[in-house]
Amino acid sequence: MLDIGGDTAISLIYEAAADAALWPSALDRIVQVTGAKGAALLIRPPSSTGHVRPHFDTRLDRFARSARGIYFAVGPGKDRRPGWSDLWGCALHKPVRDDRFGIPASDLDARRDYRYLRRRLGFGRRIGVRLSPDPAWCEGLALFLGTGQTVPSDDALRPLLPHLTQALRQARLLSSLGARHGTGLDSLRHLRIGAILVRQDGRIALRNREARRILSQADGIAAQPEHNFRCHSALLTARLHAAVVEACATAEGRGNVPSFETLIDRPSGAAPWIVDATPLRTRGIAGKGMENAALLTLIDPDRTAWVDLDGFARICGLGPAARDACALMLEKGGTGAKIGVLGVGTRADLLRLIARVMPPVG
Repeated sequence: MLDIGGDTAISLIYEAAADAALWPSALDRIVQVTGAKGAALLIRPPSSTGHVRPHFDTRLDRFARSARGIYFAVGPGKDRRPGWSDLWGCALHKPVRDDRFGIPASDLDARRDYRYLRRRLGFGRRIGVRLSPDPAWCEGLALFLGTGQTVPSDDALRPLLPHLTQALRQARLLSSLGARHGTGLDSLRHLRIGAILVRQDGRIALRNREARRILSQADGIAAQPEHNFRCHSALLTARLHAAVVEACATAEGRGNVPSFETLIDRPSGAAPWIVDATPLRTRGIAGKGMENAALLTLIDPDRTAWVDLDGFARICGLGPAARDACALMLEKGGTGAKIGVLGVGTRADLLRLIARVMPPVG
């Protein structure tokens, strides 16, 4: 159940996924609904000891741009614990307070950066939340509490965390596309896996080349003349259409489902299509204003030329045995046994993971 204002926070989160300039507004809303004094999204990409500049709420963003602000907010220093290794060791979506990492609150409060932020911005305790379950990428939310405040509003915060995770994945994908092909929804045409953009009215707004190839086979899923799609069973068609409706509602803040995953069996007997539906809130579908949509991705597990397994193994820190286990899973399918730190036991889950960690941009 969303707290008051949580619905607006969700829609702002998905807007920010498509336009990074909107993260301050989304974080402002998170600060408001949780009762915190400040918020930041922390992002460390693969194979990096540094970080991408965090996204801050509006007040903290202004402060961080000042000469001393960036140092005291996220800057370097040998006493910078809790840090990345501490956050990465936490359970996914579990808020953890800064004095739960083995450093007494009194020692933290005596630190120069804590004293400065307490005096300048009224910050007291800090909360860290791990947002990324994927290897290689480290993404987290930092909440700065007011002096005397010990916890944020849990009922307001927890429902937002899966949406932050999904939005950061989406931002990663759109950023990779934008770096090569420019911003805008048209860049989705350059994905090497199938991509279908479905509008709130159920009509298909965009299909890339791979999606057209998959739909043209009419092998489990096919396009319909009215620019929609159908599956080989009425039940699955209804489920997928419901997932699109829910994704659009979530993008607008009226729903609360960050993702839908399924497999679509193929009457031909070939390996099932891997299909996901996620919320997308952006400009440009109808040419004006904000619009809610669902992004459907379709992966053909028998066409994986886009997979750079050596690159995936390298940035995830996999040894030769784990890399070979991934290769075998891609070739033969899953056995149910999970691959080490990846936590995947099927070919579908492994391909989803590779696509998230290394967006398949052509």
